[in-house]
Amino acid sequence: MGLGINGYTLRYQSDNPLADHVFYSAIDANNSKELMRIKGNGNVAIGITNSNAPLQFANTLVNRKIVLWETANNDNQYSRFGVNGNSVRYQSDNPLADHVFYSAIDANNSKELMRIKGNGNVGIGITNSNAPLQFANTLVNRKIVLWETANNDNQYSGFGLNGNSVRYQSDNPSADHVFYSAIDANNSKELLRIKGNGNLGIGTSNPSSKLSISTTGSELPGTALVAPFRINAGTLGYNTGNELNLASFGFFSGNNSALGIKAYRVTGGPSWVQSGIILENDVDNTPRAGNAFIALAGSGNIGIGTTASAAKLDVNGFSKLGELSPNIKMKLITGTMPDGQGKSILIDLGIPIEKVLSVNILAKTNISYPPNYTSLPGVEYTYFLLNTSLVLETSLLNSAYLISEPFRDIITYME
Repeated sequence: MGLGINGYTLRYQSDNPLADHVFYSAIDANNSKELMRIKGNGNVAIGITNSNAPLQFANTLVNRKIVLWETANNDNQYSRFGVNGNSVRYQSDNPLADHVFYSAIDANNSKELMRIKGNGNVGIGITNSNAPLQFANTLVNRKIVLWETANNDNQYSGFGLNGNSVRYQSDNPSADHVFYSAIDANNSKELLRIKGNGNLGIGTSNPSSKLSISTTGSELPGTALVAPFRINAGTLGYNTGNELNLASFGFFSGNNSALGIKAYRVTGGPSWVQSGIILENDVDNTPRAGNAFIALAGSGNIGIGTTASAAKLDVNGFSKLGELSPNIKMKLITGTMPDGQGKSILIDLGIPIEKVLSVNILAKTNISYPPNYTSLPGVEYTYFLLNTSLVLETSLLNSAYLISEPFRDIITYME
């Protein structure tokens, strides 16, 4: 063991591959301190006697293990490495200094791969990052890859950037895009799902329409439902008059106006025939403002201004049939004829006579007779209007068969 000289080289020799080269400094007259050890296998140990790597330090937690640049002799103003509890410390000497990673291009050039700014921002492909993580302004399909099925610009899951659009990519046409929110430490709730075929589900994980919304977690089945847009708002109550909000399509009209769509129960029971749909004008906090609504009953009846339609078209209010026609209503009056010949009865219509357009009266039920009918004996009567009343008058000598018989009268009047 000793020293020698080879061409331009000082030779420091040990006699066998197990012999170490150890450097000491004196502590006092009787003791020395080991500073560094070069193992026979070439591993270097600093502050430790057995190095298991080409360079190994003692297992001490200190800020400064390797210093490549020192601004001041302290544990912070230096550049490079230390060890703290469960972490490797990678240190720069001032808050403006960046951590930059390079790869060689050739013998004369290197390429910057990533930069960690002194403020903690990370730039990949960019030298000045203004966000916690920033990429270069390049238009590529693949910027962040979370899963790779194949090394191409389509079969991956992650993010990219195309002209004026952020690209949110799944790796195959069966993969869904799903958005969640936390419920607690162990559970999350699905908020929205975009299927691989482009269908969007809110509250349902298997939308079969372009947009499907559910409050129950499942979509309404049935081929009669419109494919582009489906809503499952829940269960309509079984009592008469129960309603269930389905949708609202709104706009600002000076007030907050909307087309409201509701389900309603026409009569008590669970059958669809006993239910219906209401289309209504909702304004601010007033549903069916101006009593403007249409009710489509399961029976096939349509009510305008009424949910209790009794005919194919049931209008609660005046109707207008044609451009030049007035707004009209009809009223049915029933009762019995006077109890003797040459007598009259006064029936209050509640309608001013100037509003009345027509009076259609038929007397008796088995055979009905109009006013002023004289082709047969004993059935003659007449009528006239007085203020807001209808006056029925039997003939003095020719109305024996009408005494106390029923009559019915349709009054048509205008608004």
